Amino acid sequence: MKKTLLFLFSTLLIFVAAMTVSANSAPPPLPNYFYCTVLNAPDNAVYFDILIEITPQDATYKETESNIKSVDSAIASYNENGYMSLTFHYKNLEYADNKILSPSFEIKDSDLSIDQISPTIKAVILDENGNILQISEAISTAPETTDAYAYQLTYDAAGNIATLQFFQSDESSSSSLNLLKLLYPNQLLIFLLFVIIRLALSVGIETLIAIPFKMRPLWKVPVVNSVTQLILIVFVLCSGISYITALIIGEIFVYIAEFVAYIYLYKSIPKWKIAIYTVVANTVTLAMGLLMNAYNILV
Repeated sequence: MKKTLLFLFSTLLIFVAAMTVSANSAPPPLPNYFYCTVLNAPDNAVYFDILIEITPQDATYKETESNIKSVDSAIASYNENGYMSLTFHYKNLEYADNKILSPSFEIKDSDLSIDQISPTIKAVILDENGNILQISEAISTAPETTDAYAYQLTYDAAGNIATLQFFQSDESSSSSLNLLKLLYPNQLLIFLLFVIIRLALSVGIETLIAIPFKMRPLWKVPVVNSVTQLILIVFVLCSGISYITALIIGEIFVYIAEFVAYIYLYKSIPKWKIAIYTVVANTVTLAMGLLMNAYNILV
């Protein structure tokens, strides 16, 4: 047992080290993802939103839609001095996480950044019913250079101060985890928590599927699956290629690696049975992951 564990985790460490050394650049924060951090929020603060300069005559304007649970009052109807809600009135918004803990916004066009949507923005804190508790002063979204864009807003509610962080798009990275370093600590912790939960779900499901296949001893399944899933995560993060391409390559590796590992670990089980289990278990967890991505669950 100890030799098997040592072999599997040594393989993982070697792979992680190789990926870290070989990845000479990391993917930058995507322009269409806009992250926010709220400091010193009031106790009754529940939601967060961005006010942008937009009018009903603009091509990107949309009528008020109550697309956030319970937020259908003041923020949805807000229209003062040319500012309206990004969440409720910008029709090219793909996704909005308006919870005060770690707000973020995704624009449909992957090349479009917040500074191209509105020259100035305001931060807004809301209560559980969508009533406005606090609005910041307007801040410019214009970067200092044409090859930079705003990717992060920090709002200190106590001082009513909003600041923007910009990313220089032509900067290179010497670290394969540069993207994670750009995130504030609370966002990094949330990211790691989501990874751990999804990893646990995947391992748990594949272990349950192994029971009717009589994979004994059962403990070997979660060990193998944990290693392959961690390798997959590292590969997707560090490969520098597109997510879909990295996922396809990584999943091919997972299917093959787990099949080989189970043949080595379960010599008494027929290879055809191990092959069926490997295909079924990994296909189920792959489908689960894609569905979670599609519905923005633990993403």
